Amino acid sequence: MKLSPARIAALAAARLAKGISPETRKKWSDAGKRQKQSAATRKKRSENMSGEKNPMFGRTGPRDQKSSGGGQLLKFLNKEHEPYPKLIWEEEKLDAAQFGGELEEVPKLSADLTSVFPNAIEICQAPLGNGCTCGRTHAYKQSNISDEARATLNEILAEAEAEPSAPAVMAPQEAEPDEIEFAKGGMGERIIALFTQSASSIKMEELEWLWPDRVPAGKITLFVGKQDCGKSLGTAAVVAHVTTGSGWPDGKKNTSGPKEVVMGATEDDLSTTLVPRLKAAGADLDRIQIIKRVIVTGKKTTRRLLQLKEDHLLIKRMLRDHPGVALIVLDPFTGYFGDADANKDKEIRPVLEAIVSALEKSKCALIGIVHHNKKSDTDALGKIMGGSAVAGVARAAWAFSRDSENKEEFYMSIVKGNLSKKRSGMKYKIVDAEVQLANGKKVTVPRTEWAGETDLTADEVMAVDRDKVKQGPENTKQTMASLMVKTELESGPKLARVMYKKGEDEGISERTMKRACYSLNVIVTQTKDGYFWQLPKPGQKEAIAALAKSEDVKIQDSVM
Repeated sequence: MKLSPARIAALAAARLAKGISPETRKKWSDAGKRQKQSAATRKKRSENMSGEKNPMFGRTGPRDQKSSGGGQLLKFLNKEHEPYPKLIWEEEKLDAAQFGGELEEVPKLSADLTSVFPNAIEICQAPLGNGCTCGRTHAYKQSNISDEARATLNEILAEAEAEPSAPAVMAPQEAEPDEIEFAKGGMGERIIALFTQSASSIKMEELEWLWPDRVPAGKITLFVGKQDCGKSLGTAAVVAHVTTGSGWPDGKKNTSGPKEVVMGATEDDLSTTLVPRLKAAGADLDRIQIIKRVIVTGKKTTRRLLQLKEDHLLIKRMLRDHPGVALIVLDPFTGYFGDADANKDKEIRPVLEAIVSALEKSKCALIGIVHHNKKSDTDALGKIMGGSAVAGVARAAWAFSRDSENKEEFYMSIVKGNLSKKRSGMKYKIVDAEVQLANGKKVTVPRTEWAGETDLTADEVMAVDRDKVKQGPENTKQTMASLMVKTELESGPKLARVMYKKGEDEGISERTMKRACYSLNVIVTQTKDGYFWQLPKPGQKEAIAALAKSEDVKIQDSVM
């Protein structure tokens, strides 16, 4: 529909009315209601109106029954404000439908519209910001208008130009290569199409790994666990192997060679914690990029943290522009979900699936560090903080925990491994390493020292911990028994019956004393005088034989 300047003026005037006070708006509403009154009432009112010429309307006499709603609006504005001294449009009977219904014939504008757009001047009637280059003087400025004014005008024109036809029905998304429209249906104005792809058209590819059988390439892997169990230290060790291309802790060869890593950390200080730990782990710091912030420019410039919900396309672009990036680390993972609630699958699953889509093409792995939740009656998978989608989208998950029997050792045990048959985890210790700071001073920071593989799964480690809690006071008794046995045997072998008697004096049962011996790997030797306990030290067997003064010496496999 082609719009005339008069049509634009009326629509703009109506739009401007939205910014007027409620009292004034109510008066306008009352004025509109009066149009719907009977012809007799309108005629009676028209007889009481003044017959003087009104410069706003360019005519005399009472208001005609068929006069436009726009004329009434302008008359009301003329009452409330100083009348505009110039003629706006020539006298002509206008159909009221032109300001509310179908636009038929529109009178030609013979003057400017400065009452609507204060920036307007005379002559050329090109709309605001139209960019007209006719060379004449323009009724509306063609540049230097505010974005708000431009947006308002565009909105008015868009509303006016929309023809009163049936609502548009969006066509189904076009099929991608190898996809077919397998089913189609709809209800009313909605059309729904199901697109599928034949399995025979999908190219089979080999699954790639960053760390073979533990961290798959192009997938999300979770490192989960309680605080102070070495999740971040274990991650630093993985980063060191990626950036240097060195072999993996379980003996597997690193076939990728040195690669780049992008890290995001919101909990650890960069200069005093994160970077010193990476250095202690042996990482190549030149191959590590640490995410600082995201800057969004537009009408306003904003600075914020990386948000997976908003920035998954930015990550995809980053991986495309930097193909050498083999690993992204986010610590903590849930800290980068933006305003998406990590506990609501409906909100977080689309975010995670968008990230997976970005990772798959580049074969870049992502390790997300996640804390345990407070649930106590669940398995290791249920302990992962966040909704089920967090654990569901990840293809691998590893739990980091402390050995309940030996506080100096830790487990990296499997929680979830959909892509590998291998279920063994890793044992490790946290040791001290010396790092030289920028000022030349040397400081001690922790690092991971791998101690071989373990067959314990995360569920089995949790079961052991729960058994220890259930034992309650008995667990305290066993600790006391272990200290007693270790102290007594450090001076030499002792008869088992003597040790049982000492335990009994302290309120420790014979069964608890035996458990203490098992935990300390005590060696039991049978002689004619009885059973002797000894700590596993060189020369203890000869000492037992001399003490027993017997040639009949037999080493036992169990505590007696």
